Amino acid sequence: ALLLSCPAMIWIKWLLSVLGGLGVFLFGMRTLSDAIRRVSATSFREFLSSITQSTWVGTVTGMFVTGFLQSSSAVTVTLVSLVNGGLLTIRESVGVLLGANIGTTITAWLIVLNVGGFALSDMALPIAGLAVPMLLLERRKPRQIGNILIGFALLFIGLSLLRSQMDSVGTSEVIKSIFPEGTGGFGYNVMFLFIGTALTFLIQSSSAAIALTLSVLEPGLIGIESALAMVLGENIGTTLTANLAAVMGNRAAKRVSRIHLLINVFGVIWMIGLVPTMANILDNVFASVQDEGARNAYSLAMFH
Repeated sequence: ALLLSCPAMIWIKWLLSVLGGLGVFLFGMRTLSDAIRRVSATSFREFLSSITQSTWVGTVTGMFVTGFLQSSSAVTVTLVSLVNGGLLTIRESVGVLLGANIGTTITAWLIVLNVGGFALSDMALPIAGLAVPMLLLERRKPRQIGNILIGFALLFIGLSLLRSQMDSVGTSEVIKSIFPEGTGGFGYNVMFLFIGTALTFLIQSSSAAIALTLSVLEPGLIGIESALAMVLGENIGTTLTANLAAVMGNRAAKRVSRIHLLINVFGVIWMIGLVPTMANILDNVFASVQDEGARNAYSLAMFH
């Protein structure tokens, strides 16, 4: 007990607790994504390879598939492998990449609904309880549905654990030691952009990175401009997974992964200077939301 009371051990305990909550969130996302792919009548790869050559239909397909799977990385990595195998052309893949970028924003809205009063985390344990009998059945379909429910429940249990750690005593001091203080401005926003990129690259999940960003934004541990800049960086960081997957691929696979990177980089370049303006606009849009933390969370999800 004496050992755990020293400042260094308190900091380590807090950090490990945050990593634990993040781990539960990531595990839930992976369980949900894998379960949905297994329950499909056709395989995920066959579905993506059978999409039409229309860029618009590919975009809509990418959007809904990513929103359903809750993982843009799963979609983009599969896309790279399909192009590498000659099952899709580069042109056909671009629409799906654009759609995946839109579909991945659904996760932020699910989290924000939780912040804004529709407490999905309160339903997490009952959903998990509903899944347990299904997991005990011998039939494959009920077990797969049970896995989907368990994955969904773990998402919000992990989010709840993250939020509880951000509300704990001494958290503001820890956050200030991780995120440097500043007065704002373009240079400060660029710094948080790089922090968001590095964070997403380390945990290999933009959804988890956004959940972490929302967790520190809601209690006011970082400002709204810093959070918006971090989201921009997280959009770049999520492309690194596909680029790593394409390292051993052919020329076409490398091109697809680079297109994915360029789409997000160009989006960041034209938006980073507009972060203060967007923060003010979105604050006015959600002015009717009385709670500042919830208002900032809605603004972040809308910006994304």
